[in-house]
Amino acid sequence: MRLMHVREADTEDIEIVCRMRLEFVADHRGVLIADLPKGFVEQTRSFVERGQRTGSIRSWLAQDHGGFIGVVSMVLFDVPPLPEDPRTRQGYIIDMYVGAARRREGVGRALFAACVASAPNLGVRRLFLRATDAGRPLYLQAGFNPNDEWLELVLPGLEWGVGTAATDATGC
Repeated sequence: MRLMHVREADTEDIEIVCRMRLEFVADHRGVLIADLPKGFVEQTRSFVERGQRTGSIRSWLAQDHGGFIGVVSMVLFDVPPLPEDPRTRQGYIIDMYVGAARRREGVGRALFAACVASAPNLGVRRLFLRATDAGRPLYLQAGFNPNDEWLELVLPGLEWGVGTAATDATGC
């Protein structure tokens, strides 16, 4: 395995986190970043920037001597306390991504471990995520379990530029 370093991203890393999220989405959908819907890049940048600045998104980056090779993020949100647990945060893990050239080298495992290890210090009582087929074995090995208690309603979406603040952004 080649050397790498995992660290938590800060506000100076917004552009890197944004670019890697776009790479994740494009790779997962089998398209080029340039082929993503108009306005998506700017909306993504706005989401990442706002979240990083307010602390509602925490991200971890993996880098080696050649640059950034992976990312994982956690969206934090407030929930009411429970009688048995006073913690009032949950974390939704998103954008677990390692560039194709560095997959199967432990980069994703190191990123994921750093993200999960931070949860207690962030006051998180529960983590959840949506697993890709490729990521599912890692998440199961880390102790995540399928959950049958949730029901989900996906609301109809809008097209980019119809009822959104879509812009003609050229990149992050």
